[in-house]
Order: sequence, then C-alpha cells, then structure tokens
Amino acid sequence: MNMKLKSGDLFSFTTLEENKHGLIQVISKVKQGFNVRVFFNVFTNLSHDNIHLILEDEEFYYIRNFYEFELLNKSQAYLGNYKISNNVKMPRYMRISERKINGDLKWYIVDTETSKITKTFNTFEEELRELSPANTWGIDYIKKRWRDKFTLQTWDNILEDKWYNDYLIKYEPNKLLKKQELTFLKIRESKPTIVWKSNAKQHLNNPGLSETVITEIDILLDNFLEDIGKKNLESTHDITKTLIKNLNTINNIHNCIETTESEQLMNFIADVLQTIEFTNSIEVYDSIRNW
Repeated sequence: MNMKLKSGDLFSFTTLEENKHGLIQVISKVKQGFNVRVFFNVFTNLSHDNIHLILEDEEFYYIRNFYEFELLNKSQAYLGNYKISNNVKMPRYMRISERKINGDLKWYIVDTETSKITKTFNTFEEELRELSPANTWGIDYIKKRWRDKFTLQTWDNILEDKWYNDYLIKYEPNKLLKKQELTFLKIRESKPTIVWKSNAKQHLNNPGLSETVITEIDILLDNFLEDIGKKNLESTHDITKTLIKNLNTINNIHNCIETTESEQLMNFIADVLQTIEFTNSIEVYDSIRNW
C-alpha cells in the first residue's frame, strides 16, 4: 500500500473470527511512527454509515508510536479518512510493562509529555486499569487482544504473562527456554523437602518423615523437574504419574506423607505443570495417589 498517512485514516484488519474485522485509526504523527486508537470490539458491518457509529460510540484504547509498516502493509483494507471528534485525545498518563532479565514483570505509569516514569508497580493494580497501554508488539499482539475480548478493565498480570509467552513462542523461543529455566530455578528453591529439612523439629510428630526419607523424596522431585524440562509436553502426564507412583511407594513403606506434606507436594507439582502450561488439572492425579 503506497500512501502518506494522515490523522483520521482508518484501517481494518482480519481476525480469527470469520467476517469480523478489527479497526485502528490514526490520531497523529509523532517522531517514531503514529499515535493510534484501537477499538476493543471487532465488527461485521463496515458500511460507511456504520463506521460513523463505531467511531462515535465504540470503546477504544490508545497506543503511542505505532509502526507505519503495521498499518500500511499488514492491514486488510484502508477504509478512508474520518474526522476525529474533539474528545479523542492522546492521554497524558499511560501504562507500560517491562520484563526484567530474571523474568519478573514490572508496571509503570509514564507521563507522555515528559516520557518520564511517575510510578512503579510490582503487580497490576487498580490504578493501572483505566490507563491505555503506551506501546505494543504490533498488530499480532493486538489481534490476540481482539480474539480474547480484551478491555482495559479486564487486564491483569496473568493476561500479560500469557501474551508475553505467546510472543516468545513465535518470535524468541530461546528466550522462552531461558524464562522457563529461571522459573524452574525458583520452583526448585521452593521444594517442600527444603522446608521439611529446615523445619525438622516441627516434624517430630511425624516419625516416618526422617532425614533419609526426606532425601529420597527430594531426589524424586529433582528427577521430576529434570525430566519435565527435557521432555516434550506430550510426555508430561506420564512423567507426573511416575512421580506420584514413586511417592506412593515411599509412603507405603514409611507412612510419612500426612495432610500438610500432601498439600505441599501437590502445590509443588501444580506449580511445575502450570509453568509449562500443561492443561491437565492437578485433580486428575488424586485417584492414583495414596497420600
């Protein structure tokens, strides 16, 4: 598409829903790309009259510095130039997220007039909910938002992690492996056996849970993490069943896994499975465990 972009230009994009189209409108030209508004919903009727209704009544969010390439080369169609109403103005304060090297997610409120961060958050809080995202990874990212009925109000850390994971799978799989390794490292440090060893006195009322037994279980958990990290997702169920059965064997001999230990072990297993996005519910293993 060979054209010079200007404020008011409206573009449609295909979505995964048949005959449903996403809309993005140019707000203004800036040094790096364009400021745009993205409409939350997707639409079937893109007649001239209905477009006017959409632009006046439908909810949207803003994005700064959107790429010209995304608009000109990845759009489905240029729908024309439409007047921007006076109430459509880039907000002064917007939100951004940043992924630290260790995988932690940070949120910021940024002053768009000074480009300075005014506030930092360790998790997605209510103060961020009404703010538009200051930047994005492009149209693929936006299409995922259209697919999952994104609104500013429904956003949270879980969804941001999901989008980031999808992005890594498609564009930076090596970084995804690194992220998974870092997560596994954190999980390894939270093994219940580490807690049992450090709180040995609290387990005096559980004589079956001796230091030797704790070491046996610790080795099983290490092997479980090792196998999960090496194998493909299809092998996860069998690997998990093997762990459960091995824990059953130890418990049959020593009668060592009581209610507290059982909960800690199941939480640990659930954390591992969630990390690799294994879809089976942890409850499917209840029927094969004896603790």
